[in-house]
Amino acid sequence: MVDLFSEVEEEVRKERWEQLWKRYGTVMIIGAGTVVVSVAGWQAWERYSLAQRESASIEFNAAINVAQAGNVPQAEAQFITLGANAPEGYETLAAFLVAKTQIDQGKRDAAIASLRQLVADPNPLLSSPARLQLAWLLAETDPRADVETLITPLQDEQSPWRFAAAEISAYLDYHAGNWEQAAAAYQALAVAPGVTEGTAQRVGAIAQFLRASTPETANAAFGTEIQNPEGETALPETNDQGTVQ
Repeated sequence: MVDLFSEVEEEVRKERWEQLWKRYGTVMIIGAGTVVVSVAGWQAWERYSLAQRESASIEFNAAINVAQAGNVPQAEAQFITLGANAPEGYETLAAFLVAKTQIDQGKRDAAIASLRQLVADPNPLLSSPARLQLAWLLAETDPRADVETLITPLQDEQSPWRFAAAEISAYLDYHAGNWEQAAAAYQALAVAPGVTEGTAQRVGAIAQFLRASTPETANAAFGTEIQNPEGETALPETNDQGTVQ
């Protein structure tokens, strides 16, 4: 059961970027368009040639098609070129997709660098999803305080990103071995007003698992006892075949 939970959590993390893109991709495109329109006002926008805009749109769609066809390295190269040469707006959005292709290829350090640049973008429609994805990348390796600093701006009650940020915070509790706190956080998110049905079902199931699988019962099931860095009993590690290491 522990291995099953680990697999589910891993799949959730792998799909995080795709979920963000499907849910907020249109918003980010609108945000990028807002950047284009507001660069120097409408008069400055008029100075862009129609040919330049059409060319950038064609190249951008071509890069997306290449990525969807499975040639992610080529798509990354095309998005990098767009980021360097396209009109502002397309340039910003291309930078976001550069990070996505880097994550898809396992280029963690490069993706972190790309996402940090996007986090610094003044447009929250672009910086907010970048904060979420960067937080997931850093959740298991960097100090918790650094990850919490990333998601703090998204936790306001009026923020459309507050549920995604709350899920990261709950995962940080779980990863630290604070099972009771993690279970409470996941359960609170599951019943939070406004949370989507899919999110509520997923985090509710995680909360139920954590409450049912205390460190003591897990140790009894696996016949071993593992201590986390704080000295508290935690789950034993398992390999890909579900065998305790």
